Amino acid sequence: MAKTPNTLVAVACGIAFGVFFLWFGQFALQRVREHDANPRRAGVKNQLMRRKATAMDDVLHAIIRGNLAQVNAATVRMKQSASKIDGFLSTDVYTQHGEDFYRAIEDLLVASGANDRDGSKEAILRLEKSCIECHFLLNQPK
Repeated sequence: MAKTPNTLVAVACGIAFGVFFLWFGQFALQRVREHDANPRRAGVKNQLMRRKATAMDDVLHAIIRGNLAQVNAATVRMKQSASKIDGFLSTDVYTQHGEDFYRAIEDLLVASGANDRDGSKEAILRLEKSCIECHFLLNQPK
């Protein structure tokens, strides 16, 4: 008879631990999903923006040297970084200037791919302008 209460206690503890671990697993999974769904992680956003800025520097240095193949390669990198960062910056300002940015990126890819120096130069100037205007508005004192 002494075994029956011990068995019941062991089963009850097992069930309680099982329920706790199931609840904890669901809680942890929910937190992970929330973390993934919330792209407002400053570290990631800043890293992607630095990659985009580095690619812009590479574009400017390559155009000055007259190397349109390097302009094209850096523009591809900039477009990749920009497409990754879009989900992190869904503000009206970013969306408005993002259209100009992507138009300039596409024009620069076409011009540099066709070895069109004047078209590349004009597209870079529009690209640079779109970046400056957007960052100027985003970084205004509040």
